[in-house]
Amino acid sequence: MRIKFVFVFLTLVYCCGSQSLEEGILKYKENNFSSAIEIWMACLKKNPKDDAVLYNIGNAYYQLKNYPEAIYYFQQVLRYNPSHEDAIHNLKLSRSAAGLDDFEFKGWNSYSLLKIFKGGIDPFYTMLIYSMLTSVGLWILVRKKWKILAAFCITLGILFLSSTIIQKFISKHSSEYILMQICPLKRSPDDMSESIQELKAGEQIRIIDQIEDWSKIQNSTFDEGWINCTVRKIMD
Repeated sequence: MRIKFVFVFLTLVYCCGSQSLEEGILKYKENNFSSAIEIWMACLKKNPKDDAVLYNIGNAYYQLKNYPEAIYYFQQVLRYNPSHEDAIHNLKLSRSAAGLDDFEFKGWNSYSLLKIFKGGIDPFYTMLIYSMLTSVGLWILVRKKWKILAAFCITLGILFLSSTIIQKFISKHSSEYILMQICPLKRSPDDMSESIQELKAGEQIRIIDQIEDWSKIQNSTFDEGWINCTVRKIMD
């Protein structure tokens, strides 16, 4: 399967200017991927959330066979544009080339259930839904005397509100990163500790604790352990 490469002209013209756009495209077509990356990196300084620029940088890193960086940028695209089909396709190719599974954080836990329950709803709309459900529940209780239905609406509203608070707490105290190097996963924060497994470059991890230079992490298969690897990029 070939990697998909799509230039989004309007976005890049706005972000970089037509001259930089043409230079980046020219460098890419000349297989000068490093120079193309430099040009598009300058664009990101103006608009770090531009999914079109992030996508093209990911493609350039893929062509350089720097799969961890490609994975990072395709993941960033999907953080800002989850329905970007080409980024999804190229992310799978990049992960396969890096020797990784197709998906991160498989299985079920409280965090994944919370994300599914929330469904990516913006906090504003969460508060709006909470207010509507609570208001409807109170109206039903006062007007119709249907206590069970009223309790259901109010409880659902409270769950939506609670999910927003919990998600903000989780995002503040648990950061996700992409490893840029191979890294041994240790049972304890000690170089002499037993290695549980070897984490591959490009793997997504979640940091859950920190002791000096050592980070306690959870990997994509929910194994927990300690690493002493600083070459990683945060998924902000």
